[in-house]
Amino acid sequence: MLGNWLYGRKQIISFVGVLLVIMALPGYAAEPARKLDEMVVSASRVAEPLRDVAAQVEVIDAEDIRNSSATFVDELLVEQGLGHIHKYPGSLSRIEIRGFLSPMSSEGFSSNILFLVNGRRAGTVNLAKIPVTNVERVEVIKGSASAIYGSEAMGGVVNIITRTGSGTPSASLGVQVGSQSFARGTAQVQGKVKNFDFFLSGARESQDDYETADDGDYGNTAYDNAELNATLGYTFFENHHIAVSYSRITNWDVGNPGPFEHISPDQYTEKNLESFDVAYNGAAPEKGLFWKLRYYNVASDDYFTYPSLDYGYYKTENEVDSDGLQSQFIWQVAHQRLTFGVDWDEQEVVNRQKPSGTPWNVNGKYEDLGLYVEDKISLFAEKLVISLGLRYDNYDLETAGTQGYNTLTTRSENIDVWCPRFGVVYQVTDNLRLRAAVGKGYHVPTASEIASDFHSAGWYQAGDGSWQTYSVHYLGNAGLDPEENWNYEMGFDFEKDGFYLSLNTFYVDYDKKIVDNAYVNPETGESVSTYKNSTGALIRGVEGEVSWDMGMWFDWQWQVEPFAAFVYLDEYKDLESRENLRYVDKKNGRLGLRLADNNGFRSQLQFVYHGPNYIQDWNVYPVAVVEKGGFTVAGFTIGKHFTLSSRYFKGFDVSAAVDNLFDKDYAFIDDYSMPGRTFKVGMRLDF
Repeated sequence: MLGNWLYGRKQIISFVGVLLVIMALPGYAAEPARKLDEMVVSASRVAEPLRDVAAQVEVIDAEDIRNSSATFVDELLVEQGLGHIHKYPGSLSRIEIRGFLSPMSSEGFSSNILFLVNGRRAGTVNLAKIPVTNVERVEVIKGSASAIYGSEAMGGVVNIITRTGSGTPSASLGVQVGSQSFARGTAQVQGKVKNFDFFLSGARESQDDYETADDGDYGNTAYDNAELNATLGYTFFENHHIAVSYSRITNWDVGNPGPFEHISPDQYTEKNLESFDVAYNGAAPEKGLFWKLRYYNVASDDYFTYPSLDYGYYKTENEVDSDGLQSQFIWQVAHQRLTFGVDWDEQEVVNRQKPSGTPWNVNGKYEDLGLYVEDKISLFAEKLVISLGLRYDNYDLETAGTQGYNTLTTRSENIDVWCPRFGVVYQVTDNLRLRAAVGKGYHVPTASEIASDFHSAGWYQAGDGSWQTYSVHYLGNAGLDPEENWNYEMGFDFEKDGFYLSLNTFYVDYDKKIVDNAYVNPETGESVSTYKNSTGALIRGVEGEVSWDMGMWFDWQWQVEPFAAFVYLDEYKDLESRENLRYVDKKNGRLGLRLADNNGFRSQLQFVYHGPNYIQDWNVYPVAVVEKGGFTVAGFTIGKHFTLSSRYFKGFDVSAAVDNLFDKDYAFIDDYSMPGRTFKVGMRLDF
């Protein structure tokens, strides 16, 4: 495994060459780094500076959000060029990190990428449901992190960190308008009074059908959205804090048009996400002890409405209810930090069709009890940081009675998994660090993959244009093992006088991949579709980021910062089919320029490149695999904050944005064209 990784000699030679050039630069220890001192909380579930983290972590911070036109979290990730984005009209997105694509459904603990909100499970894999109104920053861990989080953290972890109240109480009102009758209003109140802190925000957003660049109106792409977020905290006995949070996000009348060439004008969806959290943080600093306790509940509902009973139903419903308890204890002494935690997560999935029918997935109940420990040691005046982690999880997966499954026999499976990881960071100077990490990732099967049992029949159009019938028996496989992977990586980060360079090379050994398994039953002659564990895949690549604040370098009064980032996969091959993985971009990147001054002005021009990938062509039967080409989309934002000395108004902020600046005709998925050039202008008043 490791030998195959080192076999990528070009990557290693290039990596070492760049590193030697950097080490030859004169005087690179004079200025303390900024980016590497940024605090992150996702890598070890403990707040720590980025310079002590062995894994590759990308942070979308408050400045990135201000410079973005995104109103939903998936749009923020699109701008980062992390990997393939599987984005449909109708508030539905999937993302890919290091060859691992998140699924369409939130069923079970079975995503290839783990999505979190404030360190607990998000309750959904669809980031198009989550607006950015309440988001302080997003931390993205690339690579396996199951040794600290359990199932799903194979390709990476996306942790959405929300805003809390601080400082003098303040309030704001904002409005945005734009193309396709886009309209968005926001309101916020936040602050701290004595021992109480509070944050309250709300937003309302809507848009009509959008225009594509070349083909005009894309019917039934309108949507409406509203949200309410509230957090109330109280500090007591100096080192103890308790917070209660509530959030409700509602997306309704969301058009579900289907492909552009065959628009369904009256198919709609409703997508809701509601959560409740209670979190307590305590500490005895004089003893080096810190602890956290959290309870959460998340309800994620998706309802699809169809215009007629052509399929035997007019509505499908998917409801996912998640509960969890988290406890974490930290002992910090001298140059060692020991972290121990216990997670309990439970999820119930209910699928229905109205007025009757057989849902595609059976209902399921999932429960996980996980225990993890991590030891981090700093040596040689904290120049060398070594971390070692281990986690154990025990899962109960249970199928439940489901509408239409009259002969379904409910059953349960128990799975336990051990998962280690190791990381090392060496601080060569104050501005240069080397890092390496190895870790295991996995995800458990779903109840549907274990115990589905239903028949599906219908019609399809063959390649010669004729219509043919089909009948398939979909059958689960109780003997499935969890998917797993081993992630190996090494990299370096260099920062001096506003210049930042990061380069990372990685190798992933992906095993026991769960794939479709179709065959003909020799006794009955029926077509059967089930699942099996395949030999998996190999993924190898390099990723990098560079930025240069020329204003800091030349002591200007302006921030003039060109930046770029890329991901390149040298290999991403399925070992069983010997074909490249589907819906995985070979290369992605972004290039741009940020401008800002000390008086509230800001601007950003950015180009994002989405590379070629292999996709399934669903317009023919049997489905064919074809290559989809890459494309580049540009965006521009500009804004200015004005400070006022009024008794009632602290200031106001004006902004404008142009998405798809050059009116590019593009689609993340064939036949699902994205909007052409669009404009937005906005204003926010601060009290």
